Amino acid sequence: MSAKTLRQFGINVWSNGVLLALKMGVGLWFTPYLIKHLGVGVYGLIPLANSVAAYMSVLEISVRGALGKELSASVALRDDVEMSRVYNTALWASIMLALVLLPLAVGVSFLAPAIFDVPLGSEDSARLLFGTVLVMYLVGMVRSIMTTVPFSSNCFEYLSVTSVSEIVIRLSTVVLLFSLVSARLDWVSASLVVSGVMATAIAAGINRRLLPRLRLSFRAFSRQLLRRMWGLSSWMMVNQMGSLLFLSVDVIIVNLVLGSEASGRYGALLVWSTFLRSLAAAVSNAVTPVVLQRQALKRDADISRIATDAIKLLGAAMAVLVGLLVGFAPQVLRVWLGPEYEGLAVILIVQVMHLAVNLAVIPLFSVQLARGKVRTPGLVTLGSGVLNAGLAWFMAPLGSWGLGVALAGAIVLTAKNVGFTAIYTATIQNLNRFTYVRALWVPLASLVITAGLSLLSVFVTEPSNWGVLILQGLLLGSTASAIVYFLILNSTQRRIVRAVLPLGGSSQ
Repeated sequence: MSAKTLRQFGINVWSNGVLLALKMGVGLWFTPYLIKHLGVGVYGLIPLANSVAAYMSVLEISVRGALGKELSASVALRDDVEMSRVYNTALWASIMLALVLLPLAVGVSFLAPAIFDVPLGSEDSARLLFGTVLVMYLVGMVRSIMTTVPFSSNCFEYLSVTSVSEIVIRLSTVVLLFSLVSARLDWVSASLVVSGVMATAIAAGINRRLLPRLRLSFRAFSRQLLRRMWGLSSWMMVNQMGSLLFLSVDVIIVNLVLGSEASGRYGALLVWSTFLRSLAAAVSNAVTPVVLQRQALKRDADISRIATDAIKLLGAAMAVLVGLLVGFAPQVLRVWLGPEYEGLAVILIVQVMHLAVNLAVIPLFSVQLARGKVRTPGLVTLGSGVLNAGLAWFMAPLGSWGLGVALAGAIVLTAKNVGFTAIYTATIQNLNRFTYVRALWVPLASLVITAGLSLLSVFVTEPSNWGVLILQGLLLGSTASAIVYFLILNSTQRRIVRAVLPLGGSSQ
């Protein structure tokens, strides 16, 4: 990467880091806050509704992915006419799609208490929550087209402004209404509406700031371009549906098989895996515009180098965090949610341990998108997702509180990413098929080092409060990171780390 690209990459990573730190802080505080005020059974309806609504995001992510590819190319080539045509086609298509899906959202919300296990007396609140979550997902689908502008311009700091505003407004609304009126699930629904509308207005303002020459015009809508984008996005949709059968089926199956209290407990633990996935996606998203622009300029050698370094660096970073969580799982649950949740430590470990490897391969999806090779990955991901859902349903009674469901996801997702994603991406680049598989030794080694140090430290000093837990985690995380930095990473990867953090070295 050039010095300029590295600087912007560092800005992107830091802006995403601030956003994710806020998300994690809110998640750590807000989850027990909601459980305390609503009860674990009623709280469980929130992750359940989000899991159901996530299936509507299949369309959003697919359209946004195709738009990102087209818009990044027009930005790189400085083609204002094509830029306007691409943006308006995607935006108007998403608005029409949202209107078509609106009746489905209303119908699902009305039937929610009949489909899922809902605590007695919460049926009407459940309908309102499901309806609000589903409708705001449709609003978010339209807003995601707007946020493609800072994405394609490689200015992620503006993306963070939108997301931070939404989080702060939602949290403030809930706390204010809980304090001034009463603790009710209905106020959670109200907060989603307020924050979603405000975030959309902010995203529109940022668009005008970044690309003032970009104008909203239905005349720029192109059916021909939509068909071309649909050819790519349709297979991305298949891929995304498969991904959701990994990411958003757990809580649904736990609720249907084991009940609302089990889904509440299981859903609470997902805060950690969701944070880790969001962090990995944020870092990987900082790589995506670079890969797309390199593809537009036909610089294939750069893409393979960027992908390999991204796997190792992202994998190492995630493995250190995963290793800390694995080593301190019982203590984290005791301090965070209370002693009665400490018995869920094994489930938490199973939920997050495999992510050290599975999150490392995320940058490879950018390569597949850049090459336009999304059909085969889509079919494989969908097939694997169906297998995961079936295995999760079969294994749900294993253990307690959803241990079997977590095991099923870990097994199938790891097999898919190591056995297919890494090999297939290398193949379409005409590289040795095991190029990216070999790169996975870095996150594996980082996981073993960090988890080992964490487990050993517990025998010496067992943290009993947040202060000691954070201090001990920082000490061990820093030690593990230093070992990985000096003994595992090569000089090029260390240069990238210094440019992003920075650690005092030159990024030239």
